[in-house]
Amino acid sequence: MRSTVSARFVAVSILSSIALSACGDESTGIQPPPTVVSVVVTPSGATLESIGATLQLSASAHDVIGTTISGKTFTWSSSDENTVAVSASGLVTAVAVGSATVTATTDGVDGTARIFVALLPSQP
Repeated sequence: MRSTVSARFVAVSILSSIALSACGDESTGIQPPPTVVSVVVTPSGATLESIGATLQLSASAHDVIGTTISGKTFTWSSSDENTVAVSASGLVTAVAVGSATVTATTDGVDGTARIFVALLPSQP
């Protein structure tokens, strides 16, 4: 009987520690960092009208209630670097006519923007 009570006490103690850790440390007021659940890329879509044209994209990370989480670093990528190139800072450059999806990623969460490259006819 004593070992059963002792095992239950240990199990309850471990579960309590886990639950308190998940909620933060109330004695110090330290809360765990917010979890990123979405990334918003701005603008979410654009058309570049000449080869070599550029556009600066920005990204923001948000928690479960939509609050912006500051201090996040994003990794940028293009679905087609031969059409739209993207720098480490989110600057996109038109390389060829077509379209590509540019993705910003932080903490394993992605946000995207659709970028089109379409040449305008020459104006007289």
